[in-house]
Amino acid sequence: SEPASASPPPDPAGLDAPVAAAYPKTAANKSTAQWRVYTDVARDLSSRGDLEAAGVYLRRALHEAIAGFGEDDPHVAAARNNLAELYRLQRRFDEAEKLYAVAAAALEKHYGPSHPAAGAATHNLAGCKLSRGDYAGAYRAYASAALKKKKALGAHHPDYAATLFHMAEAKRAGGEYAAAVTLLEESVRVLDASGQGQSAVACRRMERLAQTQGDLNGDHVAAEATRRRVLEAREHAAKVAGAFSRETTETEEETEPNSKPGEKLKPKPR
Repeated sequence: SEPASASPPPDPAGLDAPVAAAYPKTAANKSTAQWRVYTDVARDLSSRGDLEAAGVYLRRALHEAIAGFGEDDPHVAAARNNLAELYRLQRRFDEAEKLYAVAAAALEKHYGPSHPAAGAATHNLAGCKLSRGDYAGAYRAYASAALKKKKALGAHHPDYAATLFHMAEAKRAGGEYAAAVTLLEESVRVLDASGQGQSAVACRRMERLAQTQGDLNGDHVAAEATRRRVLEAREHAAKVAGAFSRETTETEEETEPNSKPGEKLKPKPR
């Protein structure tokens, strides 16, 4: 579920995917191989909660990425982002912010400001600022990430909606509740436009919107209307799930366990 007042740990795939797509298939020198191994080991250690040991391997991975790919390569930016995320989890915010900022600048320089990787890196920097309580700084960084994502992905993309949500979280954490409501409403509208207006993510955003409208902004009429929409969306999802379950069951009953594809069904003996 989405956080109450802090950015979730960024998914490294947001940066690794575009980097991996450009990975030279012929790259097989020792440093690039060790970069990959060290990164995988660090993720395994981090998933098991051993952040200190993970940090050792992420620092090695960054060193090998620089040696194998060169300082300005996107792989190096991704390695910095991974180490920055570890520092954020360890609340080493100054070190994390510095790494996030360098990674974001490098990706923007390499891909251009309108590339999804540049937006993702700036979003991660904003999340670090939000975690440390720099709500104004977080909002500015999220706003910058939103502009990049809007240009790269379009105004109806779920990733753009996600950054609008986090802009709202920064405003909410800073006590600017009316601004938070406006941004949450816009995030839900973007999900509507993308065809995800009744998704689980949309329902969580609307619950957050209703809470902010009523409990914090004092608009209980608007909050009740939002909660009714959440209920309608969940009822619709339950009906769809029930219809799918019945259809699947009926299909299984019509097919004999040992029948082959295309084989006519034999009438069952009575």
